[in-house]
Amino acid sequence: MSSFLSKQSVISSLYHQPVYIEQVLSTKNNIKNFNIILIKNKKDIIAIYPFYVVYENFDLKLGLVDLISVPMRKLRIFGNNFAFDNSCDFIDFNSYFKDALDRYADHYDIGFLEAVPVGSTLISHFSCANNNVRIDPIAKNPDNVWLLEFPESWDEYIGAMRYKTRYNLNCRVKKITCTFDGHVRLQRYREVVDVEPFLFVLNDIYQHTWQAHAFGCFCRNSEEDRAKNVALAELGALDCFALYVSGEAIAYLRGYQHKGIYYYEEIGYKKSWRKFAPGSVLNMLMLPILFSDGNIKTLDFGYGDNDYKQIFGNKFYSAHNIFLVKKWSLGAILSRLQHYLQSFYVKIRNLLLMLKMDKKIRFFLKGKKNVNHI
Repeated sequence: MSSFLSKQSVISSLYHQPVYIEQVLSTKNNIKNFNIILIKNKKDIIAIYPFYVVYENFDLKLGLVDLISVPMRKLRIFGNNFAFDNSCDFIDFNSYFKDALDRYADHYDIGFLEAVPVGSTLISHFSCANNNVRIDPIAKNPDNVWLLEFPESWDEYIGAMRYKTRYNLNCRVKKITCTFDGHVRLQRYREVVDVEPFLFVLNDIYQHTWQAHAFGCFCRNSEEDRAKNVALAELGALDCFALYVSGEAIAYLRGYQHKGIYYYEEIGYKKSWRKFAPGSVLNMLMLPILFSDGNIKTLDFGYGDNDYKQIFGNKFYSAHNIFLVKKWSLGAILSRLQHYLQSFYVKIRNLLLMLKMDKKIRFFLKGKKNVNHI
């Protein structure tokens, strides 16, 4: 597998690298098994699907709110795609993938496939009536996966933005810079020796983010986190940032780069600094650095239509997050319930938008007590 993934002709994401897979397997104590689907043309391997089954809770949610948790065997693939040889791209690998997961159905209760593009043959293959396993989109309507396809230069990219957007972004950078007399800097973390300092900063900031308020606080500087990021630094993939103002770290970006793609994994900032738009400022300072590197072709913001993705992205495709379930199983029942809950949540959100109450609710979830002065 390692030699196959190292081939230049292979479309191999960061999540297919053996070092990444090894770290996931070594740091999750509840993994039941690890499998690789191999597709061969005579004696040559032409595609792989690495995946694992983990025993963990399935959380029924209404928006951000957890309702109940049910322990289940979850199937997860590495990345949101397979790795295959370009010389064989005429083959519909998805049909083989579907057949393998169909035969493997007794070994998992529910599977999860992230960001499956609308129109993918994988969806049509799983829609056949004679399958043991069927697909169940988490939401009725697809969401978007936003990308930034790098043009020739930063000036070309920023110049292509609408004037008002560009003006507002520059004003945010100017506001925080002038307020603190220029004591604003962006720190980059890329080497093995940077892992511990970055995770220390990430952990400190995270405890004061809206994410921690909504999802709960937990340690971001564990032994498993350190091992994973050291391995990625040794691979040359670690590429994280922290925004400092007057010596205080107020925002972070956890990201990785591999084979011309920057994986924008997670951004967070201290809620007390919200009026200075630290997320936008960090992006405005970080992106020119990636442009100047010259080796990044695409930045992948991942699944979801967050405002900052729409502002900084310049390309998107529609996709579904999908459950794989056996017919008439507990997994099928729970996936249907989650689908209905998500649909109900979308209706509530649309109603709040119509009543212009969405910002008040959002500020409440982010821990703001007085929304009238924001």
